[in-house]
Amino acid sequence: MAPLQVLLGLCALLLVVAAQSRTCQLNGKSGTCLIIRECPANVALWRQRQIRRLRQALAACGSSTPSATAPMPARFRNHPLCGQSDFQPSRIVGGEPVRRLADFPWMTALKWPTTGFRCGGALLNERWVLTAAHCITEGGPVAARIRDLDLSTVIDDDFGDPPEEIRIARTFPHPEFRNVRGRGNVGLFSDVALLKLDKDVSFSEGSSSPRMLWASVNITEHQTCQEAYRRTRAATVMDEHICANGNDLTQPGCDPGVNDQSCLGGVDACGGDSGGPLMLRLPRGNRQRWEAIGIISFGNGCGSPTQPGIYARVDHFLDWIAKTVSEN
Repeated sequence: MAPLQVLLGLCALLLVVAAQSRTCQLNGKSGTCLIIRECPANVALWRQRQIRRLRQALAACGSSTPSATAPMPARFRNHPLCGQSDFQPSRIVGGEPVRRLADFPWMTALKWPTTGFRCGGALLNERWVLTAAHCITEGGPVAARIRDLDLSTVIDDDFGDPPEEIRIARTFPHPEFRNVRGRGNVGLFSDVALLKLDKDVSFSEGSSSPRMLWASVNITEHQTCQEAYRRTRAATVMDEHICANGNDLTQPGCDPGVNDQSCLGGVDACGGDSGGPLMLRLPRGNRQRWEAIGIISFGNGCGSPTQPGIYARVDHFLDWIAKTVSEN
């Protein structure tokens, strides 16, 4: 029996080696097959004997750097001006005003016919806006305003052209979006949506392109920049279980078993910020670019440094974004 045991062991080893770095699916989710030591987060769980959490995490080890299986539309390919901004992030707690349109030229304000501006969004290209699914209601939004820093004025001082409102032709909330309000599991899930504008937004070479890059980084290793309208804030990524424990279980919180959410603390968003982008400034070649890595989703209260905010992870929805744009 000894030779047979050796042969079986060798076959198992060959299967493991062959499976590494291949794409695979588990519980309907795509990822890359890795040996456990190549996934630091799971190594930590193993050492802590957190077997249940380890099983949950195995399918998502590579979820922070997924490869989109759907082909990216030509209009979303990298552009020299994509994600470019003159804004230099600081570490000022509580945020600072956005003083120039060129700081974040991709920002949009979403308008309702009777209640005004209620959500934000980010232009992905000349025709598409990324926002939160819970911002889509029966009455709107009906238009997206661009080139505006102050929604209470007709024209901004630092820009020659007046703000422009473009009608929203179609809305595409994620098909798995859920607004759960039961006891013990309250929150918004798959809270991402796309808006198709009625016409293209025109951009000049003199301003940064509003198209944003795809997220493909492990955001737990970085400090991010949260953009609400007219104000930026720095936010630190929190461990999902610390985040969940920081929220009353009857209030919105971060579900440790949900891979499409990110939990951030330090500062928080407020009403009207929903749908705005959570951004990260990263080196790309010899330049720094801003990338959209999250969408402001929900939280417990408003602006509290002790109550973390929850964000929809953009990288989790790249395939859906690419598919929706290419088919519509």
